[in-house]
Amino acid sequence: MAATDPYACQRFPWLPRRWWAYTDAKLGETSIPSAEQSKQIIEKQIAAAESHVAKLRKRLVELEPVEKKE
Repeated sequence: MAATDPYACQRFPWLPRRWWAYTDAKLGETSIPSAEQSKQIIEKQIAAAESHVAKLRKRLVELEPVEKKE
């Protein structure tokens, strides 16, 4: 599977998971990320997606000889 942060919200990665349920959350912690933070988030998402695609390609190659035998 993709290497994602299990503690980060998937839709808003700069927020903690289930941020909406935390009643003691401070307003400053839920602010929009800076451009540099956004860039880092996007780079992590790209790396996770590329890793997932590589695993899928590997699995596809593993399945090809099985299909040819049948």
